[in-house]
Amino acid sequence: MNEKFSRVELDIAKKVAAGGGRRGGIGRSELEVETIGVLHTYLNLAEPTRKFLKSAKDAAAEFALEPKDSGYRQKISTICGYLKQKKAFKANMVV
Repeated sequence: MNEKFSRVELDIAKKVAAGGGRRGGIGRSELEVETIGVLHTYLNLAEPTRKFLKSAKDAAAEFALEPKDSGYRQKISTICGYLKQKKAFKANMVV
């Protein structure tokens, strides 16, 4: 196992790399941007509204995360970081 990352973070990375999610993959850039935006806003708001909590919960559910999981915010932060890296990689690819 890699010393820098925990097993949970590596599992999340594998799901993101595979396009994981319940929507049949996160291959579409619009869906990625929406998911990144929702998760990033959730992490940076002190008290999100109920409607926004539902959106964040739905976005996190794509990666089989539930709010009752231990380290929920940390896992969301990890997913958000991987999605940002994936988006940046795709933007810099030479076609």
